[in-house]
Amino acid sequence: MIGKPSVSQYEGVLIYFLWSVTDLFLLYLFLNSCSRYPLRKYYYIDLKMTWTAAQQYCRENYTDLATIESMDDINMLNPDFYYSSAWIGLRDNPESWKGTVSSNANSWRWSASGETSKTGYQAWNANEPNNVGGRETCTAMRTNGKWNDAQCETQLSFICYTGKKKICFIPTFQTWDSALKYCRQQHADLAMIEGSAENTQVFSVIPVDTLPIKQAWIGLYRLPWTWSDMSQSTFRNWLPRVPDNYGLNQFCAAENPKHYWDDKDCTADLNSCSHYPLRKYYYIDTKMSWTDAQQYCRENYTDLATIESMDDINMLKPDFYYSLAWIGLRDDPQSWMTAMGSDANSWRWSATGETSKTGYQIWDPSQPNNYHGDQTCVLMITNGKWNDMPCQGKQSFICYTGKKRSEFINSTN
Repeated sequence: MIGKPSVSQYEGVLIYFLWSVTDLFLLYLFLNSCSRYPLRKYYYIDLKMTWTAAQQYCRENYTDLATIESMDDINMLNPDFYYSSAWIGLRDNPESWKGTVSSNANSWRWSASGETSKTGYQAWNANEPNNVGGRETCTAMRTNGKWNDAQCETQLSFICYTGKKKICFIPTFQTWDSALKYCRQQHADLAMIEGSAENTQVFSVIPVDTLPIKQAWIGLYRLPWTWSDMSQSTFRNWLPRVPDNYGLNQFCAAENPKHYWDDKDCTADLNSCSHYPLRKYYYIDTKMSWTDAQQYCRENYTDLATIESMDDINMLKPDFYYSLAWIGLRDDPQSWMTAMGSDANSWRWSATGETSKTGYQIWDPSQPNNYHGDQTCVLMITNGKWNDMPCQGKQSFICYTGKKRSEFINSTN
């Protein structure tokens, strides 16, 4: 990595994780170490539900209905979600109206926190909210990203998000460089700390009796001081008169017993943390139609399998030995328009109702061909390639779970 110090011994690691199906902050600490993902990742769910049912769905499968605190959140949504109207997590307290119509920020509260916006951000459409009929106490987002109050019983698509963080301490002694490599192999990164609350959170997971000196690597390194995931946070919590580069070889940062940071020799020995992949796959050796398989996966896992890269295929190959199995890809029959093609925009994943975010496809030769004009569901065959087939055919299938979990790893290595 350009600008990253080279190290060779071992220190500990802490990783901070985002739960639920994705993208999200992770922290790495090596002495002990942590990793980070973006705070929020949004998912457009193309199922029609009331606001309350959508809230329940998001809480069971992601974190909650979408919380939007700034234009940056809107910008994260716009490239990915194409919708006419979709529920977000904002709901009004009917008692706040008091006979008048108002867009007072204190009147509207987010599902995830039960609180008003921390930033005071609002993006109402012109003349909204207007509480037509006295029953419009839930919020839908329109195509232009603006908000509209609507009756909560209306059935609309909706937007969920993932955003919960968890810190995990891994007591494996490694250098900063080895910790960084380990964390990235686990799909995370060393800890990027953006404020005093996160700093306290990171410190709290380091077991008091794990090390003779309670400290752990974080993702900050010198030349100049930069987070390992290249984040731009300017938060610093150095000890007085530190960093001092004592001995001219202190190019990595660690958290000390008093919550402050110290610059350290990157070859010092300290521990680490890990998380599990975003998806885990389950081969179900029961014959069902694609629709029945979808229902089974949604009731018992997250959904039929979504496959966005060769990494997903590789996760499947060692564990599942099958000749044919449904995956979560289905075609929009309107997209064929009397022509044959494998246009990525034509095929959508069951879990999101969206096309592939990566554009990844792995069709078998001459597929999809829509033979007889009724092949709108997708089977994975022995070699991992895809084949379009009639949805009513009964086949085995692959489900997945999309929530991440973390685990404390006690290692003497």
